[in-house]
Amino acid sequence: MPNCCQKTTEEAVTFFGRNPSEVLRAFHESGLSSKGYCIACRIIRQTVRRVDTGSSRNLFDVRRRYAGTFIRHGVIRGTHDDPF
Repeated sequence: MPNCCQKTTEEAVTFFGRNPSEVLRAFHESGLSSKGYCIACRIIRQTVRRVDTGSSRNLFDVRRRYAGTFIRHGVIRGTHDDPF
């Protein structure tokens, strides 16, 4: 199978905070950068809704929070020269 077709997995962690600086500080303090995590997209204000309770409801007391998602790619099958 060509290297470009190798299957990969992704792991994601999302931090929520009152402002973007709080989200970045939590990421840096977690040490996830040294484990290969990097930011997936811009840190933006979001409303977070929980849907697994039978009825959709807001988390965080209806307040919007800034969210930053950080991902890590992992190769299921691949070669040394193709980490992704």
